[in-house]
Amino acid sequence: QDAVIDACRGYEWLLTRTPAEKVVVYGLSSGGGVGLRLLQLAAATENRATFFHSPSEKTPQPAGAILCGAWIRYTTPTFSMKEFTVLDWVTGSV
Repeated sequence: QDAVIDACRGYEWLLTRTPAEKVVVYGLSSGGGVGLRLLQLAAATENRATFFHSPSEKTPQPAGAILCGAWIRYTTPTFSMKEFTVLDWVTGSV
């Protein structure tokens, strides 16, 4: 949960300096899960107090998000990891 809190507070801080439409969230592996949770909490209207300093108002969504391989176990290559190595730069060495 600490990583999600850090991501939410960091995103909130970033929005004080940059408009949301100029931000893209990127997360790789477990960071993809953190990025997804950040987007969910930013859009939520309840249960935000732990994560954001402004818990009562929605946080603007970023222009986009790239969530690569969230929660995928890379130690045992799956069919898609073997089949799509040309397209997937993260697992291209499998």
